[in-house]
Amino acid sequence: REDIMCNSCRQLHFYDRFRSALQYSHEISKIRGLVSLGDMTVLSATAPLEQMTGEPRGYFRHEVQCALCGQRFVIWIDTSDGSGGLRTL
Repeated sequence: REDIMCNSCRQLHFYDRFRSALQYSHEISKIRGLVSLGDMTVLSATAPLEQMTGEPRGYFRHEVQCALCGQRFVIWIDTSDGSGGLRTL
């Protein structure tokens, strides 16, 4: 699906599994910036993006959609079992 992504979406790095909470924090920060620019919209969220700062603790999931090309993404992390990732939908 990468062939349909715009330059805005290509700023994101995709992970089947985050190796650290830092990777999650870095990618959620990029998404927060793209949402604030109006390039992405939040479709669903377990917590507001504005609260996603610092080191996450718990389970968080956000689905977002690019306002420019329509591509949808999901980013999630569960610190209880170390799972999480970022992928296209």
